[in-house]
Amino acid sequence: MFNRILRVYLTLMFLLSGISYASSGIGDLATTSQVWRTFLGLAVVLALVPLSLWGIKKLQSAQLRLQRSDINVLAVQSLGTKEKLVLVEVEGKRSLLGVTANSINKLEEYSEKENSFRVEMSKAESDIKNEV
Repeated sequence: MFNRILRVYLTLMFLLSGISYASSGIGDLATTSQVWRTFLGLAVVLALVPLSLWGIKKLQSAQLRLQRSDINVLAVQSLGTKEKLVLVEVEGKRSLLGVTANSINKLEEYSEKENSFRVEMSKAESDIKNEV
């Protein structure tokens, strides 16, 4: 798609410069030269746009690799406008945290192999709703 647009643009520029040269004579050769300079400047800018986007993408992926943490947020369940349950994993241990606007409370801790998280999550959610 980009190549097709570039080809059309080049063809138009070539035709327009030829028409300008043919209609005005040799005296306006400087004007034709300016058109080509403008075209080359535009081509350089158009070439730099994808190159810049590629560079930004590479920098973002490198930045993500450097920001790896030992703390992983596995799940977040909103309970209201300012209340949530957050399941985090630190060094292989999972902790269920109750987060409000004023505090963070550790509700439960799970080993990596426990399967009863869904039951505990619903229990904690109902306990918090009953307190509020």
